[in-house]
Amino acid sequence: MTQLASKRERGWLIAAFILGLLIIVSCSGSGWSLATPPKSVHNPPIYPGATTIQTREAKPDNSEPVRFTTFRTTDDSKSVLAYYSDTLQRDGWSSDDNATSDANKSLVHFYWVAGCPVYGITVLALSDIAGATLVEIAVTETACH
Repeated sequence: MTQLASKRERGWLIAAFILGLLIIVSCSGSGWSLATPPKSVHNPPIYPGATTIQTREAKPDNSEPVRFTTFRTTDDSKSVLAYYSDTLQRDGWSSDDNATSDANKSLVHFYWVAGCPVYGITVLALSDIAGATLVEIAVTETACH
């Protein structure tokens, strides 16, 4: 899981930047919204056949809490990201179109903005040497100040 931790930092910087921009845009013009966020904000979908499922919450210094769900699957990272793209978009999430992918790693960000707060989901999938895929889902909620 140390591979996840080192790769995660770059993803969080990108996600924080995008969420910051979304907060400025959503809170400056239309004000607060009473729209109900998708159910997946509180219970992100678990990939079919996932094993070794773990959840935890962390609160990085001076930021909002982040809920992490990690698991393993025997499917490749492309299949995992395709599942999350389809499932989350059907649940009302938007993708930031900045997905990154190479032979061993895939990363995609989703967001939900209808006023404040702003929600984000980042899905990181890493292929390991045993042929499994390690997946980390991070859910953030950013309040408007």
